[in-house]
Amino acid sequence: MARRIVVVEDEGQVLLMLQRLLGKAGYHVITVQDSRQAYAKIQLVKPDLVILDVMMPHVDGLSLCHMIRQSPELKGIRIAILSAKVYEADKLRAFQLGADIFIEKPFHPDELLARITTLLMGKIKVRFWGTRGSVPTPGLNTTKYGGNTPCVEVRLPDNNLLVFDAGTGIRNLGNMLSRDGKKVKASIFISHPHWDHIQGLPFFLPAYGPRNELVIYGAEQPDMRLNELISAQMESLFFPITLKELAADITFKRLSEGSCPLPSLDAVVDTIFANHPGFTLSYRLSCGNTKLAYMTDNELDSVASSQWLKFVEFVKGTKLLIHDAQYSKEEYATHKGWGHSSWPKVLDLALAGKVEQLALFHHDPDHTDADIDLILEECRTIVREQGAELECFAAQEGMEIVL
Repeated sequence: MARRIVVVEDEGQVLLMLQRLLGKAGYHVITVQDSRQAYAKIQLVKPDLVILDVMMPHVDGLSLCHMIRQSPELKGIRIAILSAKVYEADKLRAFQLGADIFIEKPFHPDELLARITTLLMGKIKVRFWGTRGSVPTPGLNTTKYGGNTPCVEVRLPDNNLLVFDAGTGIRNLGNMLSRDGKKVKASIFISHPHWDHIQGLPFFLPAYGPRNELVIYGAEQPDMRLNELISAQMESLFFPITLKELAADITFKRLSEGSCPLPSLDAVVDTIFANHPGFTLSYRLSCGNTKLAYMTDNELDSVASSQWLKFVEFVKGTKLLIHDAQYSKEEYATHKGWGHSSWPKVLDLALAGKVEQLALFHHDPDHTDADIDLILEECRTIVREQGAELECFAAQEGMEIVL
């Protein structure tokens, strides 16, 4: 059965062009020129995708987008926004109201068709390359969950690459990306500059390729800029190659708390400061209706009630929460103030935020595979006893998840 698309556009020529373009591609297209009739039509048809022009008389496209997202019976419908307004604030507003993609006018028909096809067919893919906290732990007792420090690969529906943290796990990711010789473009989000979260960057092979483009995001510390944080570990005293000698096009973008729209990637990354020494960011990726939260090095056990509520709101409704769960309750008692959570408190956060899946992450370097197996079983027992709808697992190197 052909996928159904409702196009709401007040300009007749644009409407006709979209109808022909999408129809030729095999989609069943329903057109609406009067925006006052659009919501009723969408309720009746329940299409796979709605394409909304922003600037329309009577009811604008963003208002229609908000109405669709507020309706439980229209859950799951994809939304594409068309607009000649290309300000970052307009794009951010569209994503905040629930748009999946933002397409600027004028657009090339082939590009529009490719992005819509990708949106309707694609999924977000997550792969763990490093799951260990504090220090790499190779050995016979860590083969199941892995010994590399934090690195998580996220592939958007259009195959764009996001990387969260650059611990030693990023080395294997870089080797994989470089095998076919294709150009690598990646957005790398650093939680904070503690060594276990950046020590893999000097060994990230795409950083040495002159055709490659890397954008590194993160929080700056009071006395040091973001690029200086990364380059410090590569000074000649510690490493034979400096940051300036890397051949790739590397740019740095400073983040604080708030929203970082990624319009070219059809996604938004929201940030919140974690409870950890120094300036540490937690990230929430929103791509359409799918949300993923990456919150490592976040000491939940000691936060004030107001901060706890902020964290609950931050993870609310996410399909996957990846959270530092380094300690047991007993271990936390002797590590208070070190900036990491006990796994029971992380479970409390996941249950309070009604997340769908919880990945226990940043495993303690002294925890063997058997220790982590035991933690996971205890976690799952609590979930069963509470009758909660939460899938809990311990992150393993090489594990892939499709959202």
